Amino acid sequence: MIHMRPGHGRAWLEVLDHLGPHQAEPDPARVLAKTSGSTLSAYDAEFVVLAEEFGVPLVTSDRQILQAVPRYAMSPEDFLNTR
Repeated sequence: MIHMRPGHGRAWLEVLDHLGPHQAEPDPARVLAKTSGSTLSAYDAEFVVLAEEFGVPLVTSDRQILQAVPRYAMSPEDFLNTR
């Protein structure tokens, strides 16, 4: 469960507003490369690759992703504490 402090709701709304109705597809070769020698599924690797390509953190509660790619992944709690 995420415990939000006053003002955190605004941070999430800003993120959602920034994302808008955009759609993106990751480079399939990079997705396959991410899965090679790691514990990431192709599905999870797609999100990691997109985060890398856009230069943004991947906010997730998935512990496997958090451990596999700490450079790009952060927990929702950590994300909210950086705002």
